[in-house]
Amino acid sequence: MIKMNKKIINIIIILILSIITINILIGAYTTEDLNRLKNNLEKYYIILALVFMVLNWISEGIIMKLFANSVEMKISFLKSMKYCLIGRYYNLITPFYSGGQPAKAYLMTRDGYDISKTTSLLFYKFIVYQVVLALYSLFMILINIRLILGKLKPAIPLVAVGLMLNIGLIILISILFLNKNVFEKMIFWGINLAYRLKVVKDLDRVNKKARDYFEGYYDSLRVMWDNKPLFLQTAFFSFLQMTAYYAITYMVYRSVGLNEATPLQIMSMQAILNMSVVFIPTPGTAGAAEGGFYLLFRHYFKGGILPFAILTWRLIVYYLNIFISGIIVLYDYIIEKFK
Repeated sequence: MIKMNKKIINIIIILILSIITINILIGAYTTEDLNRLKNNLEKYYIILALVFMVLNWISEGIIMKLFANSVEMKISFLKSMKYCLIGRYYNLITPFYSGGQPAKAYLMTRDGYDISKTTSLLFYKFIVYQVVLALYSLFMILINIRLILGKLKPAIPLVAVGLMLNIGLIILISILFLNKNVFEKMIFWGINLAYRLKVVKDLDRVNKKARDYFEGYYDSLRVMWDNKPLFLQTAFFSFLQMTAYYAITYMVYRSVGLNEATPLQIMSMQAILNMSVVFIPTPGTAGAAEGGFYLLFRHYFKGGILPFAILTWRLIVYYLNIFISGIIVLYDYIIEKFK
């Protein structure tokens, strides 16, 4: 009941922020302006943007399957895609993109997969993604450092905080989940607290389950950790996943009739934006993503077209994602309900 209430509250926050943001963006134009912009939109580039969105989904599904194969979890590609899209839905409706991992862990254990293998898989997948994201973003910052220091000074605090938080998170999560003593102490502390609160009744039985879990977790993690080709493969597909996402912004840029900037210039700004706003504590970074886009891209989207470009971009990367992944969530719920 509490989880459902939180979900409803998050969706209400998204709706409110979306309505406010869309009103602000549309308020920059008259009805005639919007009709003119919509009619002049180059549909070919919008179709390409949708293709890149699908490529982004497929890349994540491949990553999930590669990790599953490495620990002998027999997961089909379609099932990998289902887990990823449902996880994406919960990421987009929760603050800090925090709901996706627990949702995927629940689905996989519900489907009969070992919890220790599932946890180690999701943890390693998360670490690889964050490392690639940090390196990708750092590289993009370096090649755009003159532009950022010169014409994008208001965005510097956002970029600096985003980069530091990203690196800090990698270090913190690595300490918690790779350091055996710290991780086990944290779990046993939680079990003891639950026992004192009368949530856990049989302390010995739960502690034994936890020890069995640790054994399977570290065995699975070791298998993946020692598999260097696996790291390179999943890092490559993480890079591909991000690149496909960043390319959407360039397609939006071209769709509104602009062509002065190179793909690298637009995609690098999107990489910086993605890294900067991921820790903004609104569900799906609603509101913050649009504001960050305005700060980083106003140098490129000129001629009063920026608000329309933000709206077009957000419809593809956010609302389309929620719509498609929401359908998968509903389908999974119906299938489970009538099993």
